[in-house]
Amino acid sequence: MAQLRAAEPPARVPITRIVEMARQVLEIQFDPEETRQIHEAQHLANEHFAAAHESLERLLQTAEEFQGQALQTRNPNLDRSWLSPRRWFAEFRARLLRQQESFNAQLARVIGLLADAETLRQQQAALGHLVASTNCLVRRLSDLDRLATERSRALADLFGLALERMAAAQSAPAPCELPVMSPEERERLRALVASVAEASAHTAALRAELSRHVAALSARVEQAERAHADLVQTVQAIADRTVRPAAEAPIPARPATPQPVAMTGGLPKGMPVPPLNFEAFEAATRGDEQRIAREQRAYVAWFADAPGRVLDAGCGRGEFLGLLREAGIAAYGIDSDPQMVAHCCAKGLDVMEAALFEHLDGLPDASLGGVFLGQVVEHLPQKAVLALPALLWRKIAPGGRVAIETINPMCLTTFSGAMYADPTHRRPVHPKALEFLLGSAGFGDIEIVFNAPVPPDEALQPLAETAPLEPVLKDLVVQANRNIERLNALLYSYANYAIAARKPV
Repeated sequence: MAQLRAAEPPARVPITRIVEMARQVLEIQFDPEETRQIHEAQHLANEHFAAAHESLERLLQTAEEFQGQALQTRNPNLDRSWLSPRRWFAEFRARLLRQQESFNAQLARVIGLLADAETLRQQQAALGHLVASTNCLVRRLSDLDRLATERSRALADLFGLALERMAAAQSAPAPCELPVMSPEERERLRALVASVAEASAHTAALRAELSRHVAALSARVEQAERAHADLVQTVQAIADRTVRPAAEAPIPARPATPQPVAMTGGLPKGMPVPPLNFEAFEAATRGDEQRIAREQRAYVAWFADAPGRVLDAGCGRGEFLGLLREAGIAAYGIDSDPQMVAHCCAKGLDVMEAALFEHLDGLPDASLGGVFLGQVVEHLPQKAVLALPALLWRKIAPGGRVAIETINPMCLTTFSGAMYADPTHRRPVHPKALEFLLGSAGFGDIEIVFNAPVPPDEALQPLAETAPLEPVLKDLVVQANRNIERLNALLYSYANYAIAARKPV
């Protein structure tokens, strides 16, 4: 309680001055609106961080998916040793698809740059640290606000008590004794005033620091959002370019060209086309008749028990007809080239000029003992190849055979030789395709024979040991020779194959 003592009238410190000082002290408090705005800024910053965190997680997931797809564009066989045949096949494929492989590699590099997960996670961690610091500052500011409010209330109570005493002293008749605070109350008043001043200064510093953090957080969030938008746009553009079908690629406008003249067979109307001399062409590209006869002699046994005359369709120079005549098998031939027909007739063979499908279609059903087609199907259109087995089934008598010889597409060296040496060839026919077509038409006892082996001197030569080798080097030589054998089987095996089938009785 306050103690009363005699004192002189307060001339040096008027009551009005003390009241004014008390009011100024009581005005030291926080603005509730400003505190509310700070809390709203904190809530907004937390929402921004949550959105940025979710966007970065989605971006990282998308980037990882694109990285996985980019890695799939890399052919792992390119990393194998040159001693492995898979490395050779991969290189061959890469050369054929060089442009696509180049685009895939470029796409993989771009996605690798875009999908820098370490940088994205560092940005995410920086945003998290900044938001955590801001939240800590806001909590400290709230605690300080609450402490300052409590101290202000205590100070207000103390000043209210002092004002009551001063008002009582002012209304009392002079002379009077002024109320005087005890030393404990004066010390308490000084401590409260000092703590309020300190809290005010500390709060101002916290507000300034909080403002800097909020500004930095806003700038970082805006930067992350812009980077995320640019990154998503770039990745989407690459994805669109990757999955867009070739037919959707924009076609550049081309200047109008004058209408071409009427065309017939790709040539201007009326332009003469010199005929191809197949007799001379066969002699120059296929070889002499004796060699062809030696290669085809193995097929004669298929027609030894033919139930009728055998047709050599597309007989050419008549090598197989001559072999059938030697074996005593009744046969005749057809060919669409008049020079070939004349050549065969000069040899005493029964040959007529006719087209394959027209001749077969005009024959009575089951009238042929067998049909041989040597180097014919590679000249036919796809639809004709598909229709041929059913037509042969109708025209061959029960128990009769069909034999078809053609270029072997499983020997890749034929594509650099026989297949494209003849300008009238259309496409090779795989033995599996003919086997399926003949079986589907009803033929049975299907047999495939490979013929015309590539000369050994044209194949890859194995490595030879000119001197004793160390075990490691010897193993390498053995493995290399095995791979050379595999390559020879793929590249330099048999130039032709023949497929034979019987019509069931």
